[in-house]
Formats: sequence, C-alpha cells, structure tokens
Amino acid sequence: MGKVDVGQSTAEKFWGRVRIAVKELLENKHLYQSVAIPHQDFLYLNSSSSGDVQALERRIIERLVSGRWDLADPSGSAHSESWFRFPDVKLYCAKCERLEAFNLISSEDFLSRGKAAANHGTDSIGVQVFITSFLCQSCKLIPEVFILRRQGARLTLCGRAPMEHPEVPELIPKKIRSFYTGAVLAYQSGQLLPGNFMLRTLIEQWARISTGNGSIAQADQLLDMYMESLPGDFKARFPSLRALYGDLSIDIHRAQGSPELFERAKVIIVEHFDARRLFRLPDTSLANPVPEKEDQASDPETGTLSA
Repeated sequence: MGKVDVGQSTAEKFWGRVRIAVKELLENKHLYQSVAIPHQDFLYLNSSSSGDVQALERRIIERLVSGRWDLADPSGSAHSESWFRFPDVKLYCAKCERLEAFNLISSEDFLSRGKAAANHGTDSIGVQVFITSFLCQSCKLIPEVFILRRQGARLTLCGRAPMEHPEVPELIPKKIRSFYTGAVLAYQSGQLLPGNFMLRTLIEQWARISTGNGSIAQADQLLDMYMESLPGDFKARFPSLRALYGDLSIDIHRAQGSPELFERAKVIIVEHFDARRLFRLPDTSLANPVPEKEDQASDPETGTLSA
C-alpha cells in the first residue's frame, strides 16, 4: 500500500483500502477467491498522537471491521463514516469483446432483507452478503451482477452472472474452444480435477475431429492415428499430445488434480496449435463434422470413448 494521507479521517482511509480490495477482487480474482483488507497499520499511523487520539482511531477501525457496512446510493456519496460505495471497475465485456469500464448501477446488502435480517443475529457480526451490479459504458446493455461475502476485513467472490469469460487463444480451433473454456473456469474456481479432465477431453475430441474417425472406441488408438498424421519434424520438435493425454489420464485415475500439470498442459496445447500454424497444416476441423454428443464423452477410468 502507498503512503496514507494523515489529513484524511480514519474512516476515509479505511474505505480507500476497501475500494482497492474490491477492484482487485472483481477485476483480477476468480470465483471463490478472496482478498483481505489490510488495516492493522492504521493503528500506528500517528505515532506522535496522544493516547486518546490513538484509542479513538483504534475504536473506529474495530467498529468498521466488525460492524455493519451501510451501502451508499450509487448515484450519491456516503452519508457517514460507516457508509460505503462500491467503486467502478474494468471488466471484460462479451458484447464488446474487450476490456471496458463498468459503472456501478446498484448495490444491496442481501442479509438486511426480510427474514434474512431477522435471523441475522449477533453471532454474525461483521458478516454481510452484497449483491452489486455494473454496466458496460460502451454497449450499455445487460449489467454484470456479482455476489460478495464479507466477513470482517475479508471479501470473497461467491457468484457472478453471467459467468466469467476466460480468454481463449485464437489458435485454439473453434470446435473445441468450449472444452478449453470449461477447463479454465473449473481451474479458476478451485476445481482442479475437472479442469484436467476437460483438457484431456479437448485433446481427445481434437484427435477425433481431426482424423475424422468417429467410429474408433479406444482413445489411445485414436491419438496414435492423429500423431502418425503429423510431419516427422513436427513430432521431433514439439511435445506429444499423446503423451500429455496419458499424463492427464494418470492424474484423473489417481484423483490428484495437479495444478502444475494443468498449467503445463495449457502451454503444450497452445504450442501444439501454434506449431500447426507454423507448419501450415490445414484446419481439419473445417472439413470434419463435430462428433455427436454421445460420442464425445470418455470413460474416466479406461480412457475409452463411449459409443
């Protein structure tokens, strides 16, 4: 954190930290990830202040951390030291297909509504669930809605609509991009094993589409055929998708969900399709149809494609 202006009120300085934390959470974090709001150093900002002043600042910070945050009207400003206004953010707009400025249009403390408010007892001090929405300032179409859970000085992203839009490299063929997207979303949400399964599915389905052999049941046989179709120099210079498929299968069979394997697999897959571009290999997915749904799944235990 940068230098804090001691001329600001203690509450203003605290809300400045909260706004930075919220922007970090919404702009850079993913589902079920959290950020902590640093506040302990506020107690020692004015070492030359009297004991009474420091005691007052300590009480203010403790009240802000453990007490209820009232939400200010998005179109106005905070009314008192306990009021907080969510900041505007920069998010990816699926309609505009780029990063855009999103302005706050609504915010609500869900636990203050109806029966939720009646059951929100003293054991939940410092616990709130915020529902907030932002609108792209370019297209101004449908707002993005987020659910944030607050516990003291910790904020967690618990939901969003629509789902986060992960960036997919243009090199990935369109017919298998949904598997890449699913893998990244699973990984970013802490579901490592499903993420690795989706990457294995991507490899398997690409081999099926590329070779046009929809009737082959065994995935290893299908991948052998695909690798045999590649130029010898290609196979000598770049990692094998067949070997990567095997590594992912071992990870799935052992229920490990290795994050290191996921990151390595992503790199190898992107490099593979970049190499196809460099070698000017045709996009065979344009000539071969996408397999039927019942042909796309594979048995996670055997690696055998279901008929």
